[in-house]
Amino acid sequence: ADQLLVTLRTAWLGHEAGALLAAPLEPFLDADGDEARRSLLVPLFTPTESCSLEGSSATKSRLVLSVLQDVVNESRFWRYAAGAWSLEQTVRSEGYAVSSFSAVDAEAGDAVWTTTSSYTQPTALSLADAGSPLEQEPLKSLPAFFNADGLKTQQLFATSADGTRVP
Repeated sequence: ADQLLVTLRTAWLGHEAGALLAAPLEPFLDADGDEARRSLLVPLFTPTESCSLEGSSATKSRLVLSVLQDVVNESRFWRYAAGAWSLEQTVRSEGYAVSSFSAVDAEAGDAVWTTTSSYTQPTALSLADAGSPLEQEPLKSLPAFFNADGLKTQQLFATSADGTRVP
């Protein structure tokens, strides 16, 4: 689309370092001064103490953000249509699995490769549509190296001397 995406390394125009911002390209380039530019920026991701942006992947009509929330992977599916951004879906893998989504052909459509791995299940490759990322067509998987029946993954937190919760 006609959008400019900016990932901040330092704070800028009232947005924190680590934020991902979108703006209409031509109006942003033509804007006269920081106030005019600030009014065009749309935050697609704002970091917190426990949440950071790991990466992104664009398809023809969607932007997939890979986010770490308390060091647990989640994917956020944004859509740009009719001049506005909307968060359509947030996908958090089960059992602390890590799922990544990358465009098959960003110019041709919304198909995405999905790679999923966890501590108890082998890495698997699937094909999905960014509009319905949970409907996946399994393509390949590594063999299981051990029997994971009865095993579960859990995340625990510790509290540091200064009171900070650490995953």
